[in-house]
Amino acid sequence: MDIEFTAGKSNFNGTDFVMTQNRSQEVAQRLSIRFKTYFGSWFLDTGYGVDWFNRVLGKGSTKTSVDTLIQLEIMKDKYVESIDSFQSKVDKNTYSCKFKVNIISVQESVEMRLLATENGLVLSDKSGNVVSI
Repeated sequence: MDIEFTAGKSNFNGTDFVMTQNRSQEVAQRLSIRFKTYFGSWFLDTGYGVDWFNRVLGKGSTKTSVDTLIQLEIMKDKYVESIDSFQSKVDKNTYSCKFKVNIISVQESVEMRLLATENGLVLSDKSGNVVSI
């Protein structure tokens, strides 16, 4: 279990912390944090995060290289056992992917969608609910 962070809402409202309800929710949150962190920006681990500007949205980036980078980032999570499915698309200056991962030691999986543009990043769950912006 982990403290649940909700997009656009403060968790510090004078009540008890809300915890993630299961491992799949925890993995979704962990991947969300990883994808929102720009490579080199976290002082405790400058190798953490995604190099969005140079390796994803930069000139010369191919769909194959971006797919590989995203899949490698997904597999860095300690609870991700494997990637069950992965589909991606590039349209003008937009990269989007949909993936499903299997979680270690539990009979759960996580399905997420990632949309990355020059204007930002949106991560949503399989129902289309925004996990993070």
